Amino acid sequence: MKHFRAPIVGLLLTGVLLGAAGAATVQHITADLRPDITVQVDGEKQTLLDKNGDVVYPITYDGTTYLPIRALGNAMDLEVEWNSKTQTVSLYTKTDTKPEDLTLEKLTERTEEAEDTVAELKAASTYAGRKDQYDLHSETIDNIRDDLRTYAQRVNAQHMDGKLKTDEYNVLATRIDKLDNRLKDALDLLRSKTIGDETGKLTVEETHARAIDELTERVKAVEAEIKDLKPAETDSGRLKQYKDMAVDLSLLSKDISAEYKSLNAHLRDESLTNRQYNALNGRINALDVRMKDAWDDLADKTVDYDGKDDDASKPEGSGAYDSYVKQIEALDAKADQRQKDVENYKPAKGEHNNKQAWRAIERKLDALDDEIDALEDAIERDYKAGKLTGSEYRDLNKQLDKVDDRVDDLDDWYDDDWDDDDHHDHDDDDDDDWDD
Repeated sequence: MKHFRAPIVGLLLTGVLLGAAGAATVQHITADLRPDITVQVDGEKQTLLDKNGDVVYPITYDGTTYLPIRALGNAMDLEVEWNSKTQTVSLYTKTDTKPEDLTLEKLTERTEEAEDTVAELKAASTYAGRKDQYDLHSETIDNIRDDLRTYAQRVNAQHMDGKLKTDEYNVLATRIDKLDNRLKDALDLLRSKTIGDETGKLTVEETHARAIDELTERVKAVEAEIKDLKPAETDSGRLKQYKDMAVDLSLLSKDISAEYKSLNAHLRDESLTNRQYNALNGRINALDVRMKDAWDDLADKTVDYDGKDDDASKPEGSGAYDSYVKQIEALDAKADQRQKDVENYKPAKGEHNNKQAWRAIERKLDALDDEIDALEDAIERDYKAGKLTGSEYRDLNKQLDKVDDRVDDLDDWYDDDWDDDDHHDHDDDDDDDWDD
């Protein structure tokens, strides 16, 4: 991995990243830009972004690694504030309210804004859209109520300490109660305008299936974009390519991770059966594998690029490579169809035709696996015969391995699905038919 050299202003290193109280002078230094360093928060990989949404990286200088403070704050879900006059960076938890804003007047203003927003809200036409509206605006109302409770605790403490007279305390307590009731009413109105209307509401299983469908399309899109990417001629150009694509990949990875967490939460609260969970989880795991491959492919074409042009190394006039690429694409399309077969398979208790349906899909998966093995053998034969270059051979194997992994994941997913079917209820006479 190359380390890119970059000039860094010394004041930012000592005054901001380290939090020291002001450097005496601004010093210009040369440090290493480190896109190879991984930053994790609570075990989850983070993509560091600046205020414009551009990817930024850690740097190393004189044996110490430094992280950009705004990007790190955002990754840790903190508010970051920069005061250019005092050269000070301030970090706040997003649930915290600045002390000067924690007054009854400010809280009343925020309540009025929330009431107006809810009153003027036009409900989305779909249940998913109304659910998004509810989640967004209810969070705002909940945050105001949390701050109101904090303010009430402060008022109580002042009364207990004798800093507030009883009549003053009673007046404030009454105003606080009225404000809280207004917020409750706003939340009730929001609920009735959004999630209170369950028209078009999907089941939990349908909601996850639709979300995974959308994620699958996004993964296909980035895979195609990376496949068509031509490495830039310079290191800086390839770094820019990596940074541009990394933004989309990081957001997609986070969305897949969020869907996986949501899936597990619904299994724990029994909103999903084990069979439903296994089917959906198999699809998520398959997407996770494809995303890891996408990150590797992007790095190979950008920051890890070895400078070799695979297209230039093809034997002149040889169509072997292109022919194999088309065959692999055809197998990938078959894998798409087998995935639809598995997704549409519905176990049915005690029905004989359920076994036949299961066997039919199993035979199709086995046949596809045999085709992949046969193509792998053919590619190896042509490589040994000199019809494929080393780079072509490696690239074809990499493409074919991805299809093979997909089929293996489908096989595992399908086996999990079948294991949950109540096929053991069949008569003993059929037992031999079920054991392979």
